[in-house]
Formats: sequence, C-alpha cells, structure tokens
Amino acid sequence: MTCSHHLAGTTIIIQRDGSHNLFHTMTDVVNLFLSILLHKKDATSLDMRNNRILFIDNFADGPFFSIWKLFGHLVPDVNVFNK
Repeated sequence: MTCSHHLAGTTIIIQRDGSHNLFHTMTDVVNLFLSILLHKKDATSLDMRNNRILFIDNFADGPFFSIWKLFGHLVPDVNVFNK
C-alpha cells in the first residue's frame, strides 16, 4: 500500500486534559510549545504557519480554544472517538 498524497508541514496530534479549565489548557499549550522547540531544527525561526493541529479528544472547543490557533491551523471537526 502506498500513499498518493503528501501533506507539507507538520501535523501535531493532541489529546487535551480539558477544555474549560485554564490550568489544563495552559499545561497542554506549554507541552506543545516545548515539543515544537525540541523538534524544530532551527528554534530561532519558529514558523507555525505549516503546522496542523489535530485534536483526538472528546472535549468541546471551550473558552480558551483560540490559544491553539497561535500554533498552527486547526484540523476542522475531526473526532476519532465518535466515528
């Protein structure tokens, strides 16, 4: 089996601890930021435009959802648990 389609950039898969609690959101965001820093070749030029963020949890967006948009494009409406 071969893949006929290649997506440029990086897809980041995240399972959040919660969506309505600021502490849980910020710990998830800090973990994401540290992961990006560790995996980028050049940490001085962090280009977030080519990142895609895929959530694999069953949480609603919540009041802090806009923070995630700072780290890349959000993959719309994908919930692997309800399929």
